[in-house]
Amino acid sequence: MATTNYVALAQKHELFIAQETTIGTVAIPVAGDMVRVYGTPSFRAPIEFFEDEQHRQSRTRLPRILGRIVSGEFRFTVYCKPSGTGGTVPEIHKVMKGLFGTVSTYPATIVKGKAGATYPTITSSRWGVGTIANYAVGDGLAVTVGSAKELTFISAVGTRTMTVSPVLSAAPATSAAVGAGVTYKFQNDLPSFSIYWDCDHTTYIYTGCVFDSATFTINGGEVVAIEVSGRFMKEVHAGTDALTTTITTGQTTLPVNDYQRFRNGSHILVKTEQMLVNAEPTNNSIPVTRAYNSSSAVTAGSLADVLPWTPTGTETGQGNEVHGRFGSVELDAANLTILGSTLRIANNIKMQDDEKTGDLWTTSFTAPNFRDVDGTLRMLFRRNDVQFFNYAREEQNVEVVIPAAVSVNGALQAGKIMGIKLPQARFELPEVTGDADKELSVNVDAPGTTTLNNECF
Repeated sequence: MATTNYVALAQKHELFIAQETTIGTVAIPVAGDMVRVYGTPSFRAPIEFFEDEQHRQSRTRLPRILGRIVSGEFRFTVYCKPSGTGGTVPEIHKVMKGLFGTVSTYPATIVKGKAGATYPTITSSRWGVGTIANYAVGDGLAVTVGSAKELTFISAVGTRTMTVSPVLSAAPATSAAVGAGVTYKFQNDLPSFSIYWDCDHTTYIYTGCVFDSATFTINGGEVVAIEVSGRFMKEVHAGTDALTTTITTGQTTLPVNDYQRFRNGSHILVKTEQMLVNAEPTNNSIPVTRAYNSSSAVTAGSLADVLPWTPTGTETGQGNEVHGRFGSVELDAANLTILGSTLRIANNIKMQDDEKTGDLWTTSFTAPNFRDVDGTLRMLFRRNDVQFFNYAREEQNVEVVIPAAVSVNGALQAGKIMGIKLPQARFELPEVTGDADKELSVNVDAPGTTTLNNECF
């Protein structure tokens, strides 16, 4: 068909995130790599220029000198949306793994009590399980206590036992359910990803993407949102066009109307065949690798569409978006009523833009500095909250657990719970705000312990 100059629509945007095997080498996404975003993602790829400072007996400035294409920045926002099935990673799995570095998944089990000398007496913080090797410190658990589920985290693992913190409201019964789960944990080395941004008529491919920072917003009146940002090494694009003449199965150039809609590295589709643009297009001709990504070569007639390729996305967890109102924040195992909270993670990565590699693009990154984890708690200023001033002045370490969940009739639902644990939070002096009801805004810093890589789970 003849292509028309139509406007890209937000409702037709999709994002796909695939982990790379080699940093900066494209990883082709599959259907399950789709991530729903809200708002418009931002990707900015600056080009390096140098001003021509040579004197020419004139005040006229001549054109800039073109340098390299340095690493770019990206930013987008997602909802926290569990899969709905305990132990199954959420739709935002690649985002979370990119931020933390590693993930722990573990099956459901049951609480085991004293049986001779095999298992301990069940308490609100310690019990036995069958296969303890499935679990590790930091794993989050949804444990059935009575008829309700409570969120806690493993703080120690023994030969046949697990110790948890915060403690549960009561000791669980023998054979009480311990749900399967997924927990993201920090590690020193971060993975890289390829991001395909399907922007309606044009798809952008970003390689060497590294997640640098995120802000989790958990407020009582909102769905939990995560704004993530990072850097990428390379960008290419593929637009929408049409063939101007017929092509055969063996032909390795495509005749099109406007070659500038495509770049070397573009991933395109003609009928059912995927193709890779393998050199920079010129003169309305696109050089391609045929039968790309295990597709089969086809013949196509004049006016056949030349489209950007993305997989047909599969959404995971629709309807499981967690709400900040459900679940109780815990402060050293005591319930704390808050209005809202934020948590910020900064990996402080550095793209090595200045390294001379012979490549037009940045090819490596490092994380040379400390990781930062901090946040804010916002609450009505109640009488008992004066304790926060002492926490700050005495530099006390306080365990903080912030949950969010899908709730039915007030009960947390398995596979639909999100929790953040700060094992030893430290507070800044609170700020008293508000014209009518007074509020406290408390900044929180979250250092780790000598175990390392455990600022939060």
